Amino acid sequence: VVQMQRSLEDSSVVESKKIREIAGKMMKEAGAGDVQVYATDAVLATLMAAPKSSVAWDISIERFGNAYFLNWRKGTAVDMWTVNETAQDQPLMEEPTQASATEEQKLNIQPKLMKELTGLTMNLSQQVLDRKKAVTGKSAVAKAPVPEACEANNTKPASVVYRYRSWDLPHKDGEPSIKVVARTHADGYLERPRSYFRTFAFLDLSAQTFRPGLMRKEEGAITAPEIINNGTRLAKQAVVAHLAGCDKVKMAYVARKKADRSQSHSILHFTQYELRDLVKHT
Repeated sequence: VVQMQRSLEDSSVVESKKIREIAGKMMKEAGAGDVQVYATDAVLATLMAAPKSSVAWDISIERFGNAYFLNWRKGTAVDMWTVNETAQDQPLMEEPTQASATEEQKLNIQPKLMKELTGLTMNLSQQVLDRKKAVTGKSAVAKAPVPEACEANNTKPASVVYRYRSWDLPHKDGEPSIKVVARTHADGYLERPRSYFRTFAFLDLSAQTFRPGLMRKEEGAITAPEIINNGTRLAKQAVVAHLAGCDKVKMAYVARKKADRSQSHSILHFTQYELRDLVKHT
């Protein structure tokens, strides 16, 4: 896996220039009592997958009139991917203090695993792109705004497309409307068939489970434990892909080159799912 110094927008919905622009317009057009809710795809996915979650997270809500802005604490399970969160033997949240603890045991705690997998997923999402076919011109894909996080720290923006989407929640006639607006993103766009996609990964910590010679023949048997052990993460990934309007999900099977090293990984297998098929497993 190639290390790429790229950034996604991580500004809160209150800080986001684009969200503030949308909110200002919608609040002027809203009827008396109409409610607007603004959030990111990660926040909405966390709320929708909450019944499966066992790793702590928190969301704050700021209200301005009838507009509600849902924000999160950065570096928590809201905006990072957990590892083995639904496994019987879940990773510890803190490093073991025993003198006999190995480097691998110290490495495989949830906060470090979250950082490892989240960074790994970002790198993969950029590595799979065909940059010779970058979208240009006046299309909606080409006009995606530069991430505000990149403006602040002068890093290169990740090659993703930000999609600001809205949904009207069901309500009875005569009741105030509730509209949800979310900042979502897709990792890329397929020409055939035409569809957006997201890129995610399964991670082999032991460097022994994902074996290249068996991946094609035994993909189902190897994938089943990953689905069981990572139910929360898969549910959230299905939600963020759906919110962004993605029909496809690219899934990489990635292993550490050494079990006690988290900075170097090998891609052993790649597969593509229809989003509706991934949803069946969540």
